[in-house]
Amino acid sequence: MTTMSRVVSTAAAMLLFVACSSSVGVRVPTVAGGPNYQSDLEACERVTPPGMNERGERFAGCMVAAGHGAWLQVASGEEVMVRQTTTHDRQAAANDLVQCYKTTKTERTLADCLAPRGYAIQRYEPPRR
Repeated sequence: MTTMSRVVSTAAAMLLFVACSSSVGVRVPTVAGGPNYQSDLEACERVTPPGMNERGERFAGCMVAAGHGAWLQVASGEEVMVRQTTTHDRQAAANDLVQCYKTTKTERTLADCLAPRGYAIQRYEPPRR
């Protein structure tokens, strides 16, 4: 798959995800980790209101703390899904993701920042059409 088709495919998947979302203007893709997915989405929307600094990373941290995977894209353009390997409360996970996101530029440096904090990442592969 070419870089351009990958970008278009990722953008289309994200647009579809946001279009299907209820009340959030910006939501990062997530992967369900259990039966509480919908209530976790709603709770994370409430604790990351529009206009909040680093909203995407904070929403991702909230969903990760709830046991789901969440998408992040690093400065180099690499896309990853983040999951927790140890339990975190929502605020701590949001802060961890924001801090690591701000200080890293590549997938490798993001992994190096998150691993000691109790998270794992894997390359995100958007759904194929």
